[in-house]
Amino acid sequence: MSTREREFAVRLVFGARPEQLGRAVVLQVARITLPGIVVGLVAMWLLSGALLTRFFRDPRTNRIINVAFAVLLLASVALAITAA
Repeated sequence: MSTREREFAVRLVFGARPEQLGRAVVLQVARITLPGIVVGLVAMWLLSGALLTRFFRDPRTNRIINVAFAVLLLASVALAITAA
């Protein structure tokens, strides 16, 4: 049995509802995901300018796609938080 499973078992014994445990897991994942998205967007903005001008004619299009993907990822995290 992993440490996290033991923790959840103890929480259940002391009256936590399964929904609370699911929300705790989703929030923990969100705390990891959100900074990763921010770091990825910053790196994309800083590094992509030089590379995109060499491979694509319009670098703005690729940036829009990257931002759209980040927004989609944020929306999925938000949906997971609200569903938990």
